[in-house]
Amino acid sequence: MIEIQSVTKNFGQKTVLHRLSARFEPGHVSMIIGSSGSGKSVLMKILVGLFAPDDGHVFYGSNDFFNLDIEAKTEIRKQIGMLFQNSALFDSLNVAQNVLFPLQMFSNHTARQQLERVNHCLERVGLAGTNHLHTSQLSGGMRKRVGIARAIALEPRYLFCDEPNSGLDPLTSIKIDELIREITLESDITTVVNSHDMNSVMEIGDHICFLFQGRMLWTGSKSNIMETDCQELNDFVFATSFLKQMRGRSKGHAR
Repeated sequence: MIEIQSVTKNFGQKTVLHRLSARFEPGHVSMIIGSSGSGKSVLMKILVGLFAPDDGHVFYGSNDFFNLDIEAKTEIRKQIGMLFQNSALFDSLNVAQNVLFPLQMFSNHTARQQLERVNHCLERVGLAGTNHLHTSQLSGGMRKRVGIARAIALEPRYLFCDEPNSGLDPLTSIKIDELIREITLESDITTVVNSHDMNSVMEIGDHICFLFQGRMLWTGSKSNIMETDCQELNDFVFATSFLKQMRGRSKGHAR
């Protein structure tokens, strides 16, 4: 479980997050949604410990993360898996070496055990036998899958995904969503996803947090998101769906 309490973040004179509070449960996919500039990326960087809040608390279980010493913070970071928006693979390494990287950095496993874990993770994401492929040989969807394999290599308790469907076609996006959902349920992971894709929200979102200009304007489930009286959320949902439809029509005409 992760809980944030009254988290505030300033950059100079500008307050980008205003007293945010939320709770993210294990075995659930929690979606943080909002337009560009709403504070989603800053919140995620605070959640994973890259930024410290100027006020408020971030709890991992009963541990107040930013009040821990370096050693205790490191132990929690070892339990975190991260899927970056652009996958952030090392272009100089092949598929297996990319997945192996966190194991070499943070595990005490033997080389054989590490390789077995790499193979297991690649098989889990549907990429068995791709160990020696160079990253330049991978499609966008395959790169995302390698990113997921690397994120789960250390068997994390917490998984963070930053715009996991960015740049992917609709069918591949669905497959990535399904994979994130399955892994969350299988291992009872606390999963937090930054997204502006309403299809993903409605498919895999158990708990949804809507940010608007750095404020948490709405939280709830996908079952009641369409019935909200939050005008800003309604505007966001309508605009996102409308733009997606228009892009689909444009691609259809282009064919």
